[in-house]
Amino acid sequence: MGPFRAQPSFLPLEQHCWQVCHNAAPFPLELGPLAFGDEEEVAYLEVTSGQDRLIALRRALLRGKYAPPDDERPYWPRAVVGRLACRDELALAQWEETAAQVELAFLLERVDLMAQYPDGAWYERDFYTLDRAVATA
Repeated sequence: MGPFRAQPSFLPLEQHCWQVCHNAAPFPLELGPLAFGDEEEVAYLEVTSGQDRLIALRRALLRGKYAPPDDERPYWPRAVVGRLACRDELALAQWEETAAQVELAFLLERVDLMAQYPDGAWYERDFYTLDRAVATA
């Protein structure tokens, strides 16, 4: 969902994430073929199925004081595979080989809350399972 700034104490953010995820049911996602971003220089897989539910989950998580700034560009669900160092044929072929190993259909069952150390390294601060029971007909 992308990084955003939060200030200590993080307990209210953690409680908010827990509440949103506890009230959301797991849902299936499917990823499309490998693509390359021109502006951001990234390799990614677009979300082709489950987009609406992913957008709704993001909207629920990023509301109130956790809402993105008004000038943020529109959210576009995708799975970023990595940054492109160059675009020669060998590099693109290596990305395609990597993407071929990615599971393209899966059930989204949890959200990870990542934090960043002062040196720039990221770590998993906590995770939240999507706990609401799935209604079946």
